[in-house]
Amino acid sequence: MAEGMTFECMQEFVMVAKQIWWRRNDFIFNQRFRHPNQVTMVANENIRMMKDLEMQKNESSTSINSNSVIWQPPPFLFYKLNWDAAVDKIRAKVGIGIVVRDCEGRIIATMRRKQSLLPLPALAEAFGALLAVNFALDLGLTKTIFEGDSLQTVQALKQEEDQLSSFGMYVSEAKMKLSNFESWNVTHIKRSGNVMAHVLAQDALVISDVIVTMEDIPLCISDLI
Repeated sequence: MAEGMTFECMQEFVMVAKQIWWRRNDFIFNQRFRHPNQVTMVANENIRMMKDLEMQKNESSTSINSNSVIWQPPPFLFYKLNWDAAVDKIRAKVGIGIVVRDCEGRIIATMRRKQSLLPLPALAEAFGALLAVNFALDLGLTKTIFEGDSLQTVQALKQEEDQLSSFGMYVSEAKMKLSNFESWNVTHIKRSGNVMAHVLAQDALVISDVIVTMEDIPLCISDLI
């Protein structure tokens, strides 16, 4: 069968088969049922991400590409939290993905959370930033860098004035809690450097509530390690 398949078909077959196997394990060990449609959706999303990463590698080997960004670890003794948000407009849900890494790039913790919220990208990103700040506090981190690909949210977190809106309320609460850290910063990164958080956010839309992992690597991002 493999001899008559193109590379793209074989890649899709392997990715879907892997998702089916993970779906089975989720059901057996975690009693978490995923609709069959989610198998192909997540598989296609992972294939797209892998193609994007491969394209970035190819471009960087031949020339400097100003449009692609590679994630960089934080300074010594710091932790970096990357967050991203995904929206499901039909179901009025948002998915938040957060990955915490140390100065050596090791994954310390992750969070995936699905929330009923007005499915506006800006609002979801602000909510995700607040969750990232709360997550860092819960983990007891003192020196942190928060990084996201929403320039609007990053700029709002750095501004002193507050905005009188739902977006502004989440940002204001996040800024208030940032004062609890010994040292912190908020930085912007392009989507190409925020892939892990993006995949976690997409996966968050298919879970029931919230999943937090400590040092364990979620299956949905295992191909990105």
